[in-house]
Amino acid sequence: MAYAAWNFNTIQLGREVTAGTAVAATEKWRGEFSMLVDNQAIETVEEQVGLYISPERTYTAWESAELQIPSTPLTYEQVPHVFEAGLLTVTPTGAGPYTYDYVVPVLTRPAIQPYTIEGGNADIQGDNQEMPYSFVTSFRLSGTIKQSWMMESTWMGQRLVPSTLTPALPLLDVEQALFGNTQLFIDPSGGTIGTTQLNGVLMQAEINCTNTGIQEVPTADGTNYYSQHKLVGPEMDFSLTFELEDTANAVDTARAAYRAQTPQLIQLLVPGTGGRSIRMRMTGRYTDFPSYTNDNGNTSVQIGGTVSYNSTDNLFFECQVINNRANLD
Repeated sequence: MAYAAWNFNTIQLGREVTAGTAVAATEKWRGEFSMLVDNQAIETVEEQVGLYISPERTYTAWESAELQIPSTPLTYEQVPHVFEAGLLTVTPTGAGPYTYDYVVPVLTRPAIQPYTIEGGNADIQGDNQEMPYSFVTSFRLSGTIKQSWMMESTWMGQRLVPSTLTPALPLLDVEQALFGNTQLFIDPSGGTIGTTQLNGVLMQAEINCTNTGIQEVPTADGTNYYSQHKLVGPEMDFSLTFELEDTANAVDTARAAYRAQTPQLIQLLVPGTGGRSIRMRMTGRYTDFPSYTNDNGNTSVQIGGTVSYNSTDNLFFECQVINNRANLD
């Protein structure tokens, strides 16, 4: 008798042509494994039928599923999947390297890319499952000194269906976005984003999309699971941790912006090799300015904020990813 070793577990992605119509996977997710979770709503019927011990009757009121992808190093090659299924889908430009521009629109609802996700053990395939019509409901990008940027995401799916893993998928070549390569720019509202670089102060950064605004539409249309989705707008916050210093006075400048509630134009640029890069831009308003922190002998402060649209700057959130992928299929 053989048993399933942990290292044979895998998550695999496929981009659907028609939402809800499952497709074969085209790519393995490179990172720690987490299994697809069945979230079907099981109801128990209370009844009295003249017996000392009443029989139990249950039914499945609604089907759905979920995948929590654990935190893993952010790569230029695979982070676009999170944006495609969580913010909007785009067509890359260029001829190698290729540019993916994810600009969250303000006036119109964008299109998203639904995925079929396969999960299970490649060696013992008796419990392999797939989750069609999957999209991202939340994600977090975070970085700290001496490490890579990290990414994690939560995916919602239509339901779980017994399946088999698409075989013989090669591993994609990926490159980590190193936090030490990050360049931080902060300019006041009304200025030009990416103008004023803050050197020697950034210790940590985080962008947290707590809710992508993509929701199931649970209508009765002949199936016991959703067949449509709607978009109500993403909700995002951020934090920046600064070392206290006496050159750029980044903490004091941020405190003044916090007190005045002046929107800030924030850019985080993380170049890699071979033309790779990720550039995150947003309009942010500082909402939390806590006490100093002793960080291994360093005096630092973690400033929290909300990503918010400002008509002056016509910007909410955008992320440009440059890699060597002509497409994500």
